[in-house]
Amino acid sequence: MGARRRASAGKPLVTAIEPVGTPLEPVELDQTPLEMSLHELGTVQLEQVRRTERKALVNSLMEHHHYLRLSQPVGEHLKYLVSARGRPIACFCWSSAPRHLAPRDTYIGWSPEARRANLRYVAYQTRFLILPWIRVPHLASHLLGRMSQQLSADWEKLYAHPIYFTETFVDPERNRGTCYRTANWTALGTVWQGLHGEATTRSAEPEVYRRSGGHLDHAPLSCRCPASSTRAATSQPGRAATCRDSARCDPGTR
Repeated sequence: MGARRRASAGKPLVTAIEPVGTPLEPVELDQTPLEMSLHELGTVQLEQVRRTERKALVNSLMEHHHYLRLSQPVGEHLKYLVSARGRPIACFCWSSAPRHLAPRDTYIGWSPEARRANLRYVAYQTRFLILPWIRVPHLASHLLGRMSQQLSADWEKLYAHPIYFTETFVDPERNRGTCYRTANWTALGTVWQGLHGEATTRSAEPEVYRRSGGHLDHAPLSCRCPASSTRAATSQPGRAATCRDSARCDPGTR
């Protein structure tokens, strides 16, 4: 989802995507409802399936059960299949982040130079699906919390760099964002743009959420400087530390 994104005033930002190609056939699955508590559900597995045969299952589930259907990002991305009791119950899709996102850039305190240097450390959740026959209270926030513990290491295995900051959009016409807030995500603001490759005609502006807590609060997203008494670091509550030479900053060199 790299260089082909820019939103001009009054126009939607459209994310570059690959065409899905041949229509995906639905996968036959056991659709017997699972209605139980999270404790009763038992062990839940999150499997990264990018570059595996099971990616096709995630693609089909997204295409046929997510209201936005499947979109295939261009660039770095990961896909996850979530299973319990020997059955698929949910899926995640992550991609590299949109280049220009004002609420995020303001929150971090990015200059254009710092954004260009550090955008690769931001992951964008393009899809989150719990299959419609899975009815387990608190499952969504549980999976979001689990995902935050696993994503960076999986990303580094495939792309040789970690993830320090995660973001997504929530459409307030469909969702209140409760599961995100419960999982320690923070609403940063709203933005008018196309979501995941589709130009939007929604009457409400999508809300931008970011993951807070743990190492994500302390990631040096604006810093590339070696420790030096001539470069004073500054920080604000809830923000990553930044330095006065942030145009040259890169957490990969810290």
